[in-house]
Amino acid sequence: MGKLNVTILRYLTKDDFRVLTAIEMGMKNHELVPAQLAASIANLKAGGAHKLLRELCKHKLLSYELDGYRLTNTGYDYLALKSLTLRESVASFGNQIGVGKESNIYTVADGEGNPLCLKLHRLGRTCFRNIKEKRDYHGRRHKASWLYLSRISATREFAYMTALHDRGFPVPKPIDFNRHCVIMELVEGYTLTQVQEVEDVEQLYDDLMNLIVRLGNCGVIHGDFNEFNIMITADAKPILIDFPQMEQRPIPTIKDHEVLLQMDSVGICGSDVHYLTKGRIGDFILTKPMIIGHEAAGIVAKVGKNVKNLKVGDRVAIEPGVPCRICDLCKNGRYNLCAEMVFCATPPYDGNLTRYYAHAADFCYKLPDHVTMEEGALLEPMSVGVHACRRAGVGLGSSVLILGAGPIGLVTLLTAKSMGASNIIITDILADRLAVAKELGANHTLLIEKDRSEKDNVRLVHELLGEMPDKTIDCSGAESTSRLAILATRSGGVVVLVGMGAPEPKLPIVDGLIREVDIRGVFRYCNDYPAALALVSSGSVNVKKLITHHFDIKETADAFNTARYGLGGAIKVMIHCTPRDSNNPKPL
Repeated sequence: MGKLNVTILRYLTKDDFRVLTAIEMGMKNHELVPAQLAASIANLKAGGAHKLLRELCKHKLLSYELDGYRLTNTGYDYLALKSLTLRESVASFGNQIGVGKESNIYTVADGEGNPLCLKLHRLGRTCFRNIKEKRDYHGRRHKASWLYLSRISATREFAYMTALHDRGFPVPKPIDFNRHCVIMELVEGYTLTQVQEVEDVEQLYDDLMNLIVRLGNCGVIHGDFNEFNIMITADAKPILIDFPQMEQRPIPTIKDHEVLLQMDSVGICGSDVHYLTKGRIGDFILTKPMIIGHEAAGIVAKVGKNVKNLKVGDRVAIEPGVPCRICDLCKNGRYNLCAEMVFCATPPYDGNLTRYYAHAADFCYKLPDHVTMEEGALLEPMSVGVHACRRAGVGLGSSVLILGAGPIGLVTLLTAKSMGASNIIITDILADRLAVAKELGANHTLLIEKDRSEKDNVRLVHELLGEMPDKTIDCSGAESTSRLAILATRSGGVVVLVGMGAPEPKLPIVDGLIREVDIRGVFRYCNDYPAALALVSSGSVNVKKLITHHFDIKETADAFNTARYGLGGAIKVMIHCTPRDSNNPKPL
């Protein structure tokens, strides 16, 4: 152990940090970031990014491998420490005082000289030989995965520590965090494993047992409550210094019109990943910890006294949004626009990636015996596709352009075909997604290339389709795809915008106006679950091909990393809250 090496930190320029940040941003989608991409993201006024990349490699803040760059642990440390020093949370750095299985601990001080503790999360790096074999994510990850996992670990730990401290639990006072770094109060004492004797053993035992009970009464189980994670202060009081990355909550109580569901299958949506990594989607902003997950199916475990449509043991798909039922929009059948909507995993409401979940019975749909729980979970994105096609007016003989071949684009493709569309073209920037779309029945596919002009993209859509599409559905939300949607659509046709992008994109509205192209929005779905279930149960639509990965609920971190980075050609990643296939129909 030694001091935290921050010598170079003092001499790095703003341009150096722009380049480091560019590599960090590039590593969201690349294991190794090409130099040209890094230079483009850094966008230095006078250029010079390539020279800085070489210099940062000399200082071991970056590593060059094959044909690209990646952050080193030290480089990532410097980005976090720079942010913390700018916020005046840290002013000076001291010695290393501890090392965990996946963390390093240092002493630091604020501007007034108050001693603090700095914890650097090192998920993906292991300090002990046997731990590597027990970390599933370590063996299956690309090298960039530690960046994401360490950041999530620190974010969760800070939130967990804050919640406990605010409720009077004996934990260090949380000060600040950034990326994978957590700043907390420095506890004066020794870990229990170093304590040879205490004056009152029985009192210490009582304190520890009472602490466990208090945690349990709050619905929390400390997953690593041992002598290494408990410090004993000078007055023999125990302090928790390490925190689990998972928590358990009480089984929900249900209202008279609700059912208690034992969750089975939960699909990962792009919005779940966005909340996990960004903490917000538009005006929906996280202000407290929130359970995510809304594409789900489960088993009815208990029914409220007013529930007539379901019984214990029924397998159901969950429509995640429950409206007020009494406003004008609800009464007119457009309940998806209800201002009082309670929607799973939309702040401030918890989602259903949990073992038990309470939900309104009239928004649960009983699955036929031959429909699997995974298919039930996929009724949620299917309903988006159904709603989009209905809003577009897709019918027999329709020619359809679908922009974006992600999960929503693919279910929209399946829905459009089932509704009678005879000529469908789908676009994407990823060739492997287009290959899947072709397998699912797209008549034509178009790979969108970065250097191709907008006019050429419009021309290619028309050439491949053999006509101008009369229905266009943008499932991407990018400004470029929304523009292409309007420009490529037949005069008098319909454009439906499904994907959410920038709040104020620049669109060719006049072009659509003078050609009477109707532009319509889609927000979730309304009265579409029955149709989605009918399409799946009848065999008209096969959503099973969309499920590429399965994870146990204990592997949730792996599942989200797979979904976020598209590892292994991921399309739809499914998390199983109970053992897979335990609630599915047996094969004939």
